[in-house]
Amino acid sequence: MSILLKFSSFFLFFIITSSSLHSAEKQEKLLKQSWSFDGLFGKFDRASLQRGYQVYTEVCASCHSMNLLSYRNLSEVGGPSFSEEEVKAIASKVEVLDGPNDNGEMSVSYTHLTLPTKA
Repeated sequence: MSILLKFSSFFLFFIITSSSLHSAEKQEKLLKQSWSFDGLFGKFDRASLQRGYQVYTEVCASCHSMNLLSYRNLSEVGGPSFSEEEVKAIASKVEVLDGPNDNGEMSVSYTHLTLPTKA
């Protein structure tokens, strides 16, 4: 009985390994992609990052928040790299509800660069 068990396990092992080897021969090789941001010294395309931010503000911001990002991060290297004037212009369009004034009414002010982004 042990001979039959050994033979059947060997036969099963042979069938499994031969079918996987046969299927490996039919695989096509994938094309190698070269990305500008690949590797240690890679860099992102500034224009595409700015278009990505524009897509976020027009489409994605209605559902998804960037509350962990401050407006000042938009001008940093590695980000969209907006100029400081552009970031101030982006931030000045956003109204923030400030705390109560002397009369106890909530006032509206415009955001500044250190505040988190508002979606």
